[in-house]
Amino acid sequence: RTPCHQDAYGHNVVAQLAGEKCWLLFEPDSKWLGAHRLPFEDSSTFTDVDPFHAELPECGLHVVLCPGDVLVVPRHWFHAVECISEWSLSLNQWLDAPGDTEERVHEAIARCLASPFLEARPEAWWLNPDEELLDTSENIEYLTSALEVHLGCEVPSVAAHAALLRAATRPEVISTIAGLVRSELESK
Repeated sequence: RTPCHQDAYGHNVVAQLAGEKCWLLFEPDSKWLGAHRLPFEDSSTFTDVDPFHAELPECGLHVVLCPGDVLVVPRHWFHAVECISEWSLSLNQWLDAPGDTEERVHEAIARCLASPFLEARPEAWWLNPDEELLDTSENIEYLTSALEVHLGCEVPSVAAHAALLRAATRPEVISTIAGLVRSELESK
């Protein structure tokens, strides 16, 4: 089973070759799913709600893929997948979509901000087992590269580093984060 998540980039084309899989799909604005980044994985946003074990509102799509079926998962749609046969085999191909270069900047920023918290994580599951943590200089290089592609011009690494620090420490950003931290703690 694949936990409910949203991919950051592109459209996903899935071809079912053998066996059967059940797909549950939800629009990007499905706030009731409780999107978050734990466990942390580059380019994936997970959800609090497991749609296979929750009473779902009347929304979303339920699709069973059989051999020979092809499904296109639109950009940013949340999805959970479960094999419903003894075994299955499928192929995925991601196709670039408008907005992917900007999303790579968002992902680079998320990586820069999350990495220090994940280095000394109190729980191993906070980091997806296949995810590699980068040090600060590697994260800044990743951000710089994403910015250069998105902006279409050269960006000095020091400028990207300074811009991120200035943006992340603006009073309105700190205030928003403080409110979200309170909300997270109050909902537990």
